[in-house]
Amino acid sequence: YQCRWPARTQIMSHLYKLSFPKTCQPLNNIVLRDKQNLIIKTINPEDVLRVDYLLAGEGSGLMSGFGHSMLRFVICHQTNRFTKKNLTVEDCAAHTRENIVVSFRGLVDDLTINSIKGLLGDYESKLLFMTLEDVIQEYNYVELRDLEAYPLNLNEQDKNLLVKRTLERFWNYSSDYKFLTNNCATETQILLGSLYNSTLHMNDSITPYGVLDDLVEIGLTKAKAK
Repeated sequence: YQCRWPARTQIMSHLYKLSFPKTCQPLNNIVLRDKQNLIIKTINPEDVLRVDYLLAGEGSGLMSGFGHSMLRFVICHQTNRFTKKNLTVEDCAAHTRENIVVSFRGLVDDLTINSIKGLLGDYESKLLFMTLEDVIQEYNYVELRDLEAYPLNLNEQDKNLLVKRTLERFWNYSSDYKFLTNNCATETQILLGSLYNSTLHMNDSITPYGVLDDLVEIGLTKAKAK
């Protein structure tokens, strides 16, 4: 159980003072979409320096008209291997090749999006990991949409739990994408609602901007993006 569900194990250990034997390797490998390639990459929770709520602006399409909710894991080596200079978290946030974006998406295999299929959940929902560089290329340069990052106010325990929960969901996730009830905003909200003492899961926002308002309201982020 603790091998397949590391985040749940951590929560149970925290709430009920249970101990589990460490009999397996950490669940920290992902399949990363890097340009046109799929590569195996390891994410250790302690290597994630900060988590941001990443918001893509409104698009012209049916599925993008309300924006898009994502998370960004700020990751980098904090000592520059050439200059040996110590890097700040903000320096690392600028490393678009190393930063990893978590994105729930509906997989559309039609030539055009079918609104009935979208409402009824006939499109498969996927949890994808992408480089920030690719996300910038997709939204800023191809779709001409803004990207805004809102750093989350997480302590080390919650940050590690969120990373573990994301990895856990990646390998066990299976769902249908529905425009109104099971979309990028609701799935991201559920992911963030798994944090200790989080009240986010009690809200029912179905849009990316609605989730942002909820995050600001409960003090998980500030209204000003970085």
